[in-house]
Amino acid sequence: MTFAYYLSLGYVATTLLIGGMGHLLGFAHFRSLVRSHGIVPTRLATPASILVTVLETVAGGAFVLVLLNSEFAPVALPLFALSTVAGAAFVLYIRLLLRRPAGITSCGCSPFAGPLTPASIVPASALLLMSVLGLVVTGLGFGRSLDAGYELLGFAAALPLAWGMTLTTAVFMLPAFSAGLRQTEGSNNV
Repeated sequence: MTFAYYLSLGYVATTLLIGGMGHLLGFAHFRSLVRSHGIVPTRLATPASILVTVLETVAGGAFVLVLLNSEFAPVALPLFALSTVAGAAFVLYIRLLLRRPAGITSCGCSPFAGPLTPASIVPASALLLMSVLGLVVTGLGFGRSLDAGYELLGFAAALPLAWGMTLTTAVFMLPAFSAGLRQTEGSNNV
């Protein structure tokens, strides 16, 4: 259970921080994507984009604090609850996009550029699943934080954290990789 806690903590923190920083650094593009999707009313696209960017960045940073300082450990449960809700909203948003993909150039679901494909739902689903996993193990009392800095991390915590961060990168690359495979298959069929 400790492995599952650190895996979910590492995955969710990395996903939210990468997503939030990507949206922050490319805010104008992100806002344009949200507006072009037509899911959120045009007048609410900017506030929605700001809300998502702030939520991702602040929650991701808070997850890092939970990891590094045991005083923040009690915040893990509400953070995992918040990320579960955010993951569910993200899944719903991508499902709505996939129902009417005409004219959508990108979902904005990954920092790696790629068009909307069925694989675009993977980052949202993975965030939801890892958040639920973290919520369950933390709710069962297995969520503990470390009192040590990174130089003192034991193998039992370092391995799942590294796997969580690596898995985040792989999941983020999947939609772009999937789109590249589709293009390659299409050009081979010509």
